[in-house]
This record gives sequence, structure tokens and C-alpha cells, in this order.
Amino acid sequence: MSPNRILLLLLFSFLAGIRGVALGPAPLWPAEGSEAVPTELELSWEVGVQEDLMINGGFESGVTGWIHITSGLSVLEAIQTADAAEGARLGRLMMRTPRTFADIFIFQSVTLPSYPATIALRWKDATMGGGSLQGTYRVLATATGPGVTVLYSSTVGINDSFETWNPHEADLTAYRGRPTIIEFGMTNRIAEPMQLRLDDVRLEVTPTAPLFEVFLGTSATLGSAQRIYRGSSSSTPVAGLAPGTRHFWRVDQLVGTKRIAGSVASFVTDGEIPPQAPVLSVQSVEGELIRIAIPTEAGRTYQLERSTDLSPNGWLAEGDPNSGTGDVIVVEAAMTPTEGCFFRVIAE
Repeated sequence: MSPNRILLLLLFSFLAGIRGVALGPAPLWPAEGSEAVPTELELSWEVGVQEDLMINGGFESGVTGWIHITSGLSVLEAIQTADAAEGARLGRLMMRTPRTFADIFIFQSVTLPSYPATIALRWKDATMGGGSLQGTYRVLATATGPGVTVLYSSTVGINDSFETWNPHEADLTAYRGRPTIIEFGMTNRIAEPMQLRLDDVRLEVTPTAPLFEVFLGTSATLGSAQRIYRGSSSSTPVAGLAPGTRHFWRVDQLVGTKRIAGSVASFVTDGEIPPQAPVLSVQSVEGELIRIAIPTEAGRTYQLERSTDLSPNGWLAEGDPNSGTGDVIVVEAAMTPTEGCFFRVIAE
């Protein structure tokens, strides 16, 4: 085993905790800010992907998150200047060995999730070499059990250039549940310079047996009381929503013992907000006379009704209708001491 490989394994425990960001399911429809949404609809969402487990895989922050080892006169440099092949993007990594025998490699360690999922390592590279001889560029995965796996191997020679970025992909599903080292390395055994550029290193995890929980309410605070669905589908029907009302919804994805919370989106249902029934209150009782306070809205009429038994046909009008003023009005009604009496108001 080479000294570099021994050093790599010694550093493994230090790096094993490095993790990326988990992205939850994204609401598809109704999307954030949707208006005039029907009160009966089908909520749908995009299955979340836990992605970018590699730290700083685009090298926009230099080599932060990466461990790198060089020998001889090798140079590791994060380039922050513009590249015509990448448009306005700045971050990428250059690995260069001069005209001497040298090694250079960078790596990260991640603990891959154990829940059912497909795991793919994706990256882009551009190589350049000099002279008629060639050196070697390899991508390795190392974990207890599977051991060292060569994910990709290529030679770097004189006909290569930086004009084209080449995309690559390697399946790491077999490493599920294992702390794994991802390594990019270049070995120069010729007396000619070699260069390798890397970018967009991503480690994407896609659950294969997702379970979702959907929350819906009229407040952005959504908890277990607002849960309306739990299952494996990526949509669910909803009916009976209040018209003209802003609703909030969120989808969480359950993977193993982990909950990946999605983002909260809001939408407004179609139609006008229905008028709210006024809440009555007793202002005073004097003998057989009761005064009832009714909050009103201008432009509406209010009819006080009474009943002695709450039967559907037992309600009788109490006096004439009253016009709303926007303030509280007080209506007087007579009570019979020997029988119970109930009041309600009809607002139109």
C-alpha cells in the first residue's frame, strides 16, 4: 500500500462526518403564489432528491471541504477566472504536475444513507497533457467491505485540451450505508507536464421507496393537526377548501428514520370570502327584558330570531330586521320567565 493511501485511511475518521444538504419534496401545484385556485383540486409535488453530499463540489469556495495531498512539484489551484466553456461560472479546480514524476489527489469522506435509494457520483473534467507519453487519472471509491473500487480511469496525453468539459457518472448504490471516501487522483510518471480540471462534483441520492406526509392549513405554521395525507403517491385530492382564502401547504419526505421537510408554499382559492356569522352577546337583563348586542357590517341586514326548543321549524322572528351600520347594535327582546329561550341572528 502506498504512503499516500495509508495517509488517506488515517484521515478517514476525521472526515467521516462531512455531510451535504438534504432537499425535501418541492410543491409543483399549486405553486407558491398561485391565485384563483379551485376549492377542489389535486395537490401534487416533486419527489425530493437528497443531493450534493459532496462539500463545495463546484469549487466556488476554493478547496474548502476537500483534503488534498501532493508530491513532487505538483500544484493544486482553485481557479476563479471566467472560462468560455462554462459561461459566467467561475469555480473549478486545476491539478497540475510539472516536468517531473509526481502525484496529486483530493478527496472527501461521506457516510452514504442506508435507506433504499440509488446513489450516483457525477462530475465533469477537462484534461491536458504534453509530449508523446501519457500519465494516469483515476477516480476511486473506498469503503469497508467493498474496498477500493476504480470508478473511472483515463490517460492524459498530448491530444487532450481544455476546450471540452466531459461529463461522467458512476453508480455508488452498492456503498449504501457505508462511510465512503471519494478520491480524484492524477499520477505523472513521465517527464512532461500534465493538467486536469474538475468541476460539478455531485453525490446524488434518490430514494426508491419514498413515503410522504402532506400538511395543509390557513397558517404558515403546519403541524400534525394539519396533516391531510400520508402515503407513497406524489399527489392527493383535496375538496371543500374555503373560497377566497390563503392556504399554506408543505410536503415532508420520510426516508428511513429521517424526515426531510419540504418548503412551505401558499396559494389563494377562487371566489369571495363568505361573510362571517356575527357572534351575539347579552348586554343586560332587566326583569323580562333582555338586550342583545349584535356586531354588524354596513350594507347587511340582521334579523333576530327566538326559539324555545331549538327545533328546525321552531324559530320565530323577533321584531323587524335591523340595518347594519358597521358598529354594534343593541336589540331588545322579551323573555318569559317560565320557559327557556334561545336567540340567533340571520345576517343577509
